[in-house]
Amino acid sequence: MGLVPHRYARRLAGVLLWTTLLAHAGDWPADLPQRVELADVPFFAQDDYQCGPAALAMLLAHSGVAVTPQQLQPQVYLPGRAGSLAIELQAATRRQQRLPYLLPGSLDALLRELAAGRPVLVLLNPGFSWWPRWHYALAIGYDAVNEEMILHSGRERASHMQLTPFLNGWQRGGNWAMLALPAQRLPVFASAAAMLQQGIALEQAGQDQLAAPLYQAAVARWPEAHELWFGLGNVRYRLTQPAAAEAAWHTALQLQPAAAPARLNLIELLLEQRRKQEALVLLDGGEALEPGRIEYQALRRRLAVAD
Repeated sequence: MGLVPHRYARRLAGVLLWTTLLAHAGDWPADLPQRVELADVPFFAQDDYQCGPAALAMLLAHSGVAVTPQQLQPQVYLPGRAGSLAIELQAATRRQQRLPYLLPGSLDALLRELAAGRPVLVLLNPGFSWWPRWHYALAIGYDAVNEEMILHSGRERASHMQLTPFLNGWQRGGNWAMLALPAQRLPVFASAAAMLQQGIALEQAGQDQLAAPLYQAAVARWPEAHELWFGLGNVRYRLTQPAAAEAAWHTALQLQPAAAPARLNLIELLLEQRRKQEALVLLDGGEALEPGRIEYQALRRRLAVAD
């Protein structure tokens, strides 16, 4: 059965000023704890120029991947640059069956992920914009009262860094920050649209085993998003789970009766199972909504000659 696919769908000084102002304890999100430290995050001291492999290994280890900096070094370390590029860290994360998520780049997003128990990989430039010294560190907590970030950084475990120099260095690093999560866990800042695009990307890459738990988590958070249910049905079908696919497509149709792709896939599934009368009911409903749709006309001709 051929499934109907988804429709594929240097910073200004003012930014630094806004970020620095937000950093003061009185301006920190009032709904978050005053102090968070993720004490269960493993620590790997970095070798010279190996902050990328070390920080990524800590991030992945916390997510449940048994990996060391030495194992990651050939994947992410570029000797010619004496360091690691962000794109290599993301690719290595995917190779470990984890999904990389880039944060929006605000202090609020960073703090909320930490408060939710997720360490965050950050890129800092503690030097100058005109003479950068790039450094990856792993944020594992914060202290709002003392205005500090808590980092696994370099050879220091759980080091405390004053917020203003952290924000200055982070801003010079482009406010780059990354999570690495199992597919069934979603970022705090996630949106239904972003998770749909993530699911589509996994489908296109042939990674249905990762797309399925992502869609499952997404429909649990956004049960009204019919396109997420449609995607879940598609991957469940390809994973030879027809009952789960049928249930997901039915939910998509209940949420959006005019969702022709879900209706078409569901009709095809019913025909495969020789459930002609149920298929006819769905086809009648589709034609009532879109009388001239070519796909419905073709299905009508097939049903006319079906057993």
